[in-house]
Parts: sequence; structure tokens; C-alpha cells
Amino acid sequence: MGRRKRLCITSTDIPIDSEIHDQSSEFSATDIPLKEINQVIHKLLKDAIPLLKNTTLLKKVNQVRGYTEKTETWNMSSSQKIVVTFNRFGKPVGDEGNEIVQYLGTLVRMANHVGIDYDDWRKIPIHKKVDMYSMVKAKFVTHLAETSEIKEMDPF
Repeated sequence: MGRRKRLCITSTDIPIDSEIHDQSSEFSATDIPLKEINQVIHKLLKDAIPLLKNTTLLKKVNQVRGYTEKTETWNMSSSQKIVVTFNRFGKPVGDEGNEIVQYLGTLVRMANHVGIDYDDWRKIPIHKKVDMYSMVKAKFVTHLAETSEIKEMDPF
């Protein structure tokens, strides 16, 4: 047999008489002064606020991360460039690799460079690819051998 649940049981020692019901039916809301009603409501609300703070209604909305802006990369002077190294598979590595990947993410999210109507990289017009590649070359430096390997993997 399974474990029994512990139940919270309270006793009701108040007798249910017809006299009590008769008296309550004679009682009306106009017999209580408005000041007392306001005090009772105020006390109930005051006691209820700590309980409500634990509910989902008053919980703070979860703060989510926004999209990456990379303002420090976009605001770099034209004389500064980030040197990126690639592994043997042509993928950028290190902190600089992470920087170029995030920069490319911000670049393709801009509507004036690549619209959302392209669902495949190969369908994007070559002039847009060249513009974006020139923007990447303005901010990042890659080694010549690595650049030629990248071009062989995905030619324009």
C-alpha cells in the first residue's frame, strides 16, 4: 500500500443553528459604517500583498538578452583592424573569430544589406555580397592563404 498523504484537518466547533442563520439574514450592509468597511478592506489588502508577491501576476518579467549590436566594432576607426585566424576547416577561431562571427550576424540583420526575402545565400545578388565583403575587409584582416581557401569553399 502506498504512503498516505498528511492532511491538514481543522475542527469546526461552531454549532450550526437556525438562530444564527436567522440573525444573519436580518443583518444588512448598511448597518456597518463606511469607515469600518474601508479599514477592513485596507487590512485585507495589506495582508494579501506579501502573498501576491509570490504569484506570477506580480513577478517581474524575465529579462532577456537583446540582439548583438557590436557597437565597438562598428565604431572602430578605419586605421584599426582585427586580425582573424582560421583553423584548417576554414572556421574562425579564438576571440577574434567570435568577433567576426558576431559582426557578420549584425551585418546580415541590416535590411539595407540583405533582405529577409532571401532564404539561401546563393540567391543573394553578387553586388550585395561584394559590398558586405568589403565592409568585413574594412574591419578585419585575414591571412592571404586563408582568404583564398575561403573563396574556394564558397565562390561568389
